Amino acid sequence: MESAVKRRVVILSAAAIILIVFSPAFVPVFWHMIHGNAVECSGKRVPVPRLWYASIHNRSVYFTKLSMTVFGSIPVSSFLGPIPGRTPTPRAQEETYAALERLYLKMQRSNEFTGASLSRLGSGTDEMACLKAYSAGNSQWVTIDCVLFQGTWNAHFVGLDGESENFFRTISGITAAGGTR
Repeated sequence: MESAVKRRVVILSAAAIILIVFSPAFVPVFWHMIHGNAVECSGKRVPVPRLWYASIHNRSVYFTKLSMTVFGSIPVSSFLGPIPGRTPTPRAQEETYAALERLYLKMQRSNEFTGASLSRLGSGTDEMACLKAYSAGNSQWVTIDCVLFQGTWNAHFVGLDGESENFFRTISGITAAGGTR
């Protein structure tokens, strides 16, 4: 009888330790079960990558990807939302792109970043401009800033370069809340 109790204690203790160690992995799983694979914010439907979760604050979407275990690395994060006071005009778009270019030149002169690059993706109302730079202290960490929707929204990513593909897929997949781009 006593060995059965000891076995139960060992099994329950092992299960509790496993649940605690892998608890960060459960957050996005439960988030997606409750919210699905997208959120709606400021008239846009924004996809949320698998293994990430999102929250909405002040008309912006904040994304987080936690480590799979409590022993993992720093969380990866990104954010996107409308730029206050901007209306979608070609002039606003070019002004915002020019500001991004100035930031790019500043980052190139900085000791904090290396390998800064500026690119435009898409065309017309779907065009976006993105600035990507690597941390001087850790070449695996990257920061990306993008301007979307004719200069009316911005998006920001900080994390491992390998996760940046999810960021680009997410911002490329944003649609109007009604379902069209």
